[in-house]
Amino acid sequence: MSQTTGTELQTVALFSGLDANDRDIIANLLTIESYANGLSIVREGEVGYVFYVIKKGRAEVSHEGTLLRELEGGDFFGEIAIFGDGKRSTTVTARGNVEVWAMFGTTLGQLEREHPEIASALRTTVRDRLATD
Repeated sequence: MSQTTGTELQTVALFSGLDANDRDIIANLLTIESYANGLSIVREGEVGYVFYVIKKGRAEVSHEGTLLRELEGGDFFGEIAIFGDGKRSTTVTARGNVEVWAMFGTTLGQLEREHPEIASALRTTVRDRLATD
């Protein structure tokens, strides 16, 4: 499996406000996961320990079986469980083959301890998106 680079992250809105060094730090904390068509990446109501950014592909977000929106490369999800109450508020299902960058909550905690300014910038971006959704 290849390692993510900060350069790959520069086109992702969540990370675009960070400088190259900060994106490199984030890149080293991400893992890559793959999901086949139809597989649930997260399920509504489950406890969430991971925050995701779509690297390649598309996914659908649903709540109680109702389609809410589609996600594509650069979109992120799982933030409510990680930054909020810990429960998944929606189901996200792969549509086609999907690759995601994943950051575990424990890794986010490490980022907050070692690089609080980067973690703060991510939290601000997530909070701003939640306010507009």
